[in-house]
Amino acid sequence: MKKKPFITIQLNCNFEIGVESFNDLVVDGKIIIPSWFIAHVAMITVGSSRGILHSKTEGTIFNKYSLPTRNVAEMIPVDAIFDYKY
Repeated sequence: MKKKPFITIQLNCNFEIGVESFNDLVVDGKIIIPSWFIAHVAMITVGSSRGILHSKTEGTIFNKYSLPTRNVAEMIPVDAIFDYKY
């Protein structure tokens, strides 16, 4: 029997980077976002998802289920690099 998800959640988190910090990411015509920073915002997003899921299922039979904790740093081993034209 194929397993099917019984609940789904979709979340959009927006993060703002100050101009000075953004300029520090630009190197030789490329934007280099360090893997540690990506992991940091991913951890915030996963934590937010866990809390929202718990809150939105309050009073239902689904509230006993939660998103498992994950080490997202392991999932993001390298920096993200994008071409950047000034």
